[in-house]
Amino acid sequence: IVPITTPIPNVATHPEDNLVLATAESGKASYVVTGDHGLQDLKKFKNIKIVSPRTFSEILQKSA
Repeated sequence: IVPITTPIPNVATHPEDNLVLATAESGKASYVVTGDHGLQDLKKFKNIKIVSPRTFSEILQKSA
């Protein structure tokens, strides 16, 4: 559970996706892994990369 400590942005196409981004930033996430194409289209939010599950799996395989 991550308390939201940053303002909720207004950058995503759906309001609930803005909450996901605020949660990721508050939790100091490096990635948001999602199948949501609207979020994937953003590619990045601040320093957080937004990737598909397949892309994240490839990233993990390369770092192993």
